Amino acid sequence: MHGRAYLLLQRDFYDLKENNYKGITARPVSEDMMEWEVEIEGLQNSVWQGLVFQLTIHFTSEYNYAPPVVKFVTIPFHPNVDPHTGQPCIDFLDNPKKWNTNYTLSSILLALQVMLSNPVLENPVNLEAARILTKDESLYRTILKLFNRPLQMKDDSQELPKDPHKCIGPTKTTSFSDYYQAWSRIATSKATEYYRTALLKDPNFIGQYYKWKKMDLQHHKEWNLKYSVIKCWLARKNRMPDEVRHSMEGIKLCPTQIPTTDEIFLESPTAINSVTNIYETEEEGWKSDTSLYENNTDEPWEEEVEDLISWINTLNTNTLED
Repeated sequence: MHGRAYLLLQRDFYDLKENNYKGITARPVSEDMMEWEVEIEGLQNSVWQGLVFQLTIHFTSEYNYAPPVVKFVTIPFHPNVDPHTGQPCIDFLDNPKKWNTNYTLSSILLALQVMLSNPVLENPVNLEAARILTKDESLYRTILKLFNRPLQMKDDSQELPKDPHKCIGPTKTTSFSDYYQAWSRIATSKATEYYRTALLKDPNFIGQYYKWKKMDLQHHKEWNLKYSVIKCWLARKNRMPDEVRHSMEGIKLCPTQIPTTDEIFLESPTAINSVTNIYETEEEGWKSDTSLYENNTDEPWEEEVEDLISWINTLNTNTLED
């Protein structure tokens, strides 16, 4: 058997549906009707017009001898709404001594709608909101639009939920100050240290750069020749069939890696005579890889070109002139 508070709330809910107040929607979300969800729209011709506010109302078994607990889901930037708790500043809700048993659910919701659209600037609980609203109303309107959305009614009916056993979990309130700080951090985020480090400020890169520059100035022709050889070698390697490439990787004498800057000059063909004793092993590995690669990857047209060149070299110029 339901208690007195349940029966009173059923009566209030029926009265709310009968009157169908504009801009006010409420529905119970618990089986015992102690928990409610509310949506209130700002009144026309006010700074809150077109904005919607979501609230929760918690009744106790003492209703209607004691007022319910009302809280905003998203705490508005309002002079009469506590920015930390989300509770509206209405005397009969704050002070049980000012509560009257004649108050109903409808009277509570209408009082909230009037308070939102007509803030009281005397003794506000949100001093910053009261200050901005007093000095610059246009700025206040802009702030409101940051975290409020237009009212979107799914339907105009106000009926009990089809499944009263399915209750909505607790909702966490968010103050405007917390929201504003989070928004500011996101909108003004700074790049990570990795992307902020300038390349030219890296001492390792600067040292390597001057090393490259010195090599280029001392051995300009060898440097360019080595670059061309490496480029040609990579192009030929990319044209190799997969099977040949895998077979080469299994039997090659030295790693087929791009030479480092220290090896560019020493491995270049024009400097082989001066560094033969030092890099003999590496040179043989390179030649071995090259010969193996050519045996496996020469295309038919390349062989024809080589045969044609050999034939031309055997021609006798004197015979041709005759």
